[in-house]
Amino acid sequence: MRVLTNRPKGNFIAIAKKFKQKPGVTFEVRESPDCHDRVFFVDNSCWVMGQSIKDAGKKPTYLARMESHDLFRKVFEELWKNANSVL
Repeated sequence: MRVLTNRPKGNFIAIAKKFKQKPGVTFEVRESPDCHDRVFFVDNSCWVMGQSIKDAGKKPTYLARMESHDLFRKVFEELWKNANSVL
């Protein structure tokens, strides 16, 4: 699992460190000021979420599957490559 964030907030890093210690878990966090949207890649699909994950369940939002998976993946990989390692 890889997480690309604009800026880790709150206790994110402490929780991420605990998660990374679990057996069989591959987990890395990077930060980039160029990151804003909530994009999820699962297998060969790409999903975009409308609101912050921290607000999920508080307000109506959307989770949309993107048809242009390859284009979104290419953009993500470029952001990932240029991002700073956090964990």
